[in-house]
Amino acid sequence: MILQEGKTKQQKRILGKEAVKTILHISYDMRPSICTTAVRSLIESASKIYDNISIDLMRVTSPSKEHVVNHGENYYEINSFGLPLGILLTANLKRAGVKIFNTINLNRNIDIIHAHKLTFEGYIGYIYALKYKIPLVITLRQTDFEVYKYRPDLRPKIREIIKYASRIFYIVPGMKKMLIERTGEDFYRKHAEPKMVYLPNIVDCKHYTNINEGYNKTHLLTILRMTRESVKRKNIKRLFMALSGLKDLDWKLDLIGNGEYYGKIEKWSEYYNIKDRINFLGEVNNGEISSYYSAAGAFILPSLMESFGMVYAESLLCGTPILYSRGVLGFEGVFSGVGSAVDPFSVESIRDGIRNIITENETYRRNIRKLAESGSFNIFTSKYIGERYTESLKDL
Repeated sequence: MILQEGKTKQQKRILGKEAVKTILHISYDMRPSICTTAVRSLIESASKIYDNISIDLMRVTSPSKEHVVNHGENYYEINSFGLPLGILLTANLKRAGVKIFNTINLNRNIDIIHAHKLTFEGYIGYIYALKYKIPLVITLRQTDFEVYKYRPDLRPKIREIIKYASRIFYIVPGMKKMLIERTGEDFYRKHAEPKMVYLPNIVDCKHYTNINEGYNKTHLLTILRMTRESVKRKNIKRLFMALSGLKDLDWKLDLIGNGEYYGKIEKWSEYYNIKDRINFLGEVNNGEISSYYSAAGAFILPSLMESFGMVYAESLLCGTPILYSRGVLGFEGVFSGVGSAVDPFSVESIRDGIRNIITENETYRRNIRKLAESGSFNIFTSKYIGERYTESLKDL
């Protein structure tokens, strides 16, 4: 155990008969201005059981932009220089690691390192977990599978990290299948499978429990950030192409979101002759979004890939069926019978899925109500995630 600066073992917070463990969280996905709340919500859910040190990383494009800020309460913001496009990636990550461990001086009672991605934060955490014989746990994200696919030079090190890790958290069922595809079944069965723990992202359920029966099944909804990367990944062009072939249905689409690609999306709607059926709503406050979910007949988003798919969970919590993608990493496999699963690379499949979700709307809604009544959606609550997280780490 590494001693904490200014705090002896005897001074550590006590819970029952055992000293409370301290977890060092390393994440590039913590800053609220650019990232989801997934990492911060998980840390908060475990704060009653563990002491947490949070390292909020960001890669910057110039050494002059590097900085370290201590925000108090064991939360550090660290900007570290790194070259773009993954150039000298391991060197960049080592640089970030040095900044982290110089900042906390490694004079802390660190019992566990939690790296919130395998391929970036995992590399940093692995170096120090191995050096100081600290257990390492990792969370799989969509980015990890892309890095493994396109950076064969990094695969040996990634496999070492998987072997060393004590726990591997996956947030959607499809990640198990994809990890097998990337690493091979023999490697997965021997080095990953015994450590795998299903841990979905936390959804702020209090905003998404007011189910409104006054919906219109042909009134559709989608939500996205209108950035170049997001618009491509969310597959908006194919969605518009599919909608343009459904002129026999009296559908309308509410589109929530804003960004630099707003104008391009609007031009696509004109090109496919569907602009008059789309309500471009711009940004909507989180506390108000539930009313749009509840009023919609279905939430439709045939993404090419999702790490988790928070919007699908939010829709289900409002009782609204979903159109989601099959055969790619995303929400597939979380629940069945709650909407249309489509091939995101096929306009025809997306079109058929939209028609299906309108035609079979009542069936999907009955299934969603049954899941809600049985408590199946509790897997998204802070209480459930916190307890599952704590249980998975108690023997480390």
